[in-house]
Amino acid sequence: MRPGLLVVAVVFALPARGEGLATELTLDERHALTAIDIVVTPEVLDGVLQAPDDPQRIARLKDIALSTEDLGVRLRAIRALPHYCSATCRSDGVSTGDPAHLAVRRVLQSLDSSDHSGPGILKLHATLEALGATKSGLTQDVSLIAPFLGHSTGDVRATAARALTDMCNPAALDPLRDRLPIEPVEQVRLAISAALRDLDQCGN
Repeated sequence: MRPGLLVVAVVFALPARGEGLATELTLDERHALTAIDIVVTPEVLDGVLQAPDDPQRIARLKDIALSTEDLGVRLRAIRALPHYCSATCRSDGVSTGDPAHLAVRRVLQSLDSSDHSGPGILKLHATLEALGATKSGLTQDVSLIAPFLGHSTGDVRATAARALTDMCNPAALDPLRDRLPIEPVEQVRLAISAALRDLDQCGN
């Protein structure tokens, strides 16, 4: 790590499951992805990512989200990906092929859901939020998110419920209904109840 850089998150040396060596960031990329007083949007990133166009910038962000050592940078990269969603991210149940949407799915599929460490939970939480933020409406995304309603961590279960709400797909109703009567944590039950209510009104 270069001297003099302010790092605002704990550094972890292990690469993501199934990924290679950690991605090296440029100084500008690191500054953009460690700032704590800005929302990381395409307007912030376009001038600093080492890629000439949106598809390559998305690929660069995905690489950062998958394998950068700095946890804070990883989380910001994950949360930035949905901002690159085009209108095709939001479809009527048909796979879109949108690069940002596919990148978020790839990150989620790379995570070890049995990792209950603090960093593991934070990455899972951020990625579920990001997939919800694509608002794809895809049944395949509902199928990807729904199993996390049974995660051992309540925060992850609540995040999954909110992400299912963002899908605005009636396929999410059954897994939420199945979970509600067996959910032991009141705050998570409230999140599931809110998701059921909002999904019932979705599209009206």
